[in-house]
Amino acid sequence: MTEQPPDPSTYEGDEGAPPANVPPPVRYQPDSSVPVPAPSPAQGPLAPPSGPTTGDRLAAASGPLALVLFFVCGFLGGWAWSWIFFLLPGVLYAWNRGGHARD
Repeated sequence: MTEQPPDPSTYEGDEGAPPANVPPPVRYQPDSSVPVPAPSPAQGPLAPPSGPTTGDRLAAASGPLALVLFFVCGFLGGWAWSWIFFLLPGVLYAWNRGGHARD
């Protein structure tokens, strides 16, 4: 039996020419005919977005910190009480968000 070379049109990724009825891809452009409502003057200027506060950063770091404290306290002989450190993230989050709950 003789071996024939593979047909080049059957290679993976080689689909040949695209069909004639498919338009080429274009970048999405939003419809500019729809007007965007302007903010009312009663609202005043919008405040610029601010970054995370120190309390937000502390609450974000409290999870890994609780894990480290859990192992340190546990290896020093306090396995029965070291689970208490896992309450730290929840307490810090509640403390940090406490004043905003009434807003």
